[in-house]
Amino acid sequence: MKVEVNGLDIELPEGSTVMDAIERSGAVYHRESVIGLVEDISKTEVKTDKYVIETNSGKLKIRLRSSEFAEYWRENHEQYVGKQVIWQTKNALAFGHTSTDFRPRQSPQNYRRWDVFFGLSGFEGDKTDLVFSTSDHTGTYGEPEDGIFARLIGGRNTLQHLKVDDTINAITPVFESGKESISKPIKPDAVLEGGERIVTYIGFDLGEEAYDSVEYALAALEGDTAMVTNTTNAFTQLGGIRDMIIEPENTHTRRRGVVTVRNKGVNTGELYIYKDAHLSIGSHNIIGRVVHGIELADIAEIGQSITVKTEPERVMMLGLTQIEAEKRLEERGIKQVRRGLEDDSAIVVIQEPINTPTILDEKKLSTTGARSDEIVKVELYYEQAPMTVQYFKFICGLLDKPIGKMRAFYTNRELGITLFKPKVALFKRAISRENTPNGEVTAFEIGVTNMSRKNLGMIGVRDRNDTMHGPTGEEFSSTNIIGRIVEGFEVLKKSKTDQIIYLQVINRPKV
Repeated sequence: MKVEVNGLDIELPEGSTVMDAIERSGAVYHRESVIGLVEDISKTEVKTDKYVIETNSGKLKIRLRSSEFAEYWRENHEQYVGKQVIWQTKNALAFGHTSTDFRPRQSPQNYRRWDVFFGLSGFEGDKTDLVFSTSDHTGTYGEPEDGIFARLIGGRNTLQHLKVDDTINAITPVFESGKESISKPIKPDAVLEGGERIVTYIGFDLGEEAYDSVEYALAALEGDTAMVTNTTNAFTQLGGIRDMIIEPENTHTRRRGVVTVRNKGVNTGELYIYKDAHLSIGSHNIIGRVVHGIELADIAEIGQSITVKTEPERVMMLGLTQIEAEKRLEERGIKQVRRGLEDDSAIVVIQEPINTPTILDEKKLSTTGARSDEIVKVELYYEQAPMTVQYFKFICGLLDKPIGKMRAFYTNRELGITLFKPKVALFKRAISRENTPNGEVTAFEIGVTNMSRKNLGMIGVRDRNDTMHGPTGEEFSSTNIIGRIVEGFEVLKKSKTDQIIYLQVINRPKV
């Protein structure tokens, strides 16, 4: 009999189960995740918001924003076919001219890199240009009010190599189809009858419009599964990384299949898959859209996990050796530039840039190496001090990265103490008492001063046992013990004020 798994037709013997079909197809799937049985699919044409602009030097791909000028572009984009690059600066490039009745603004405006807008040369409507911003800058282009109508999402390398007289040869809308489906969950051991259509994962195309939010989402989804934390008729909500700081960016109209990250409020960091259209809202950053398996968002319930697949995959080399990083980067066509300790066995402790879309744009990544014994290995007490552990990981950058760091604030070798004084105000929750010591603190345990003292949030380690004071020098009642050093003792013993200490957590919380 024949069944379909994620769009792939496969043949199975009679009596086969859903899991047999998944294994035969090699489908992306994590056990215990929800599986969808699609019973009916009809296609409906949707208005495209993507266009490919073909030049003699390569292709550019743009995505429209929600604005009146986006509608103007839909109806009039063919006017720019045959137009040439008529001017170019370090900040922008323009194709033109066409004639419009747009009203120009003569005051300077702020532009982000990759913004696409209409500019009026000489503030004249019959010299309306198609302008691409190539940097974050302030400029005066005669752009009409709210004239930024699109974002460049592909061909950024092409744009940077265009020159005067390069020409637009064609502009093509990227037509898409929306899917309306009737689906229901199905269990892995369910016996198939033949003809079923099965969906095992949600595929996300994480666009390049909100670089920081996209990087955050790639980190949140790096385990290839996501937990459903809420469902409504409007959206399915997925768990994110708690306490991360998300800045507003790309807050435009949400349609069915759009994926957002909440940037403020109680659910900051949660991901949302929209089931129907909604107006833009400042608290949600659009990071991409569902390109496969939205049926799972329709049927998943609170507490269930969903298998996810992202495009692109995250580029994260921290914690790997230099040679491991080199091999992985080569597979993705990215050039590695080694810094610091360049030996093959050196551990990558810094990568620049950190942001996946930027790395894929530039096709180059700097990896700074350090000796393995220069990295402090930490075991955290997740169950005993969950809130303070969360604070520690937040401060060290370990919520979304495998290697973190702290700068030593004070060291005293006679006392065997190393203190770190972070910017506690960045962490928006209280550090209450939890897991305070009783009797003795063991050498190399990590302590945090709780809210009972003015040095709230101070982090400390001592290289000897103590029956009087915690690792930050405070009384036991003011000290939360959150973990211990298991490797890298010499790094702490020899540390100096202002030295950067690299950290790696070796254990995970129990599920």
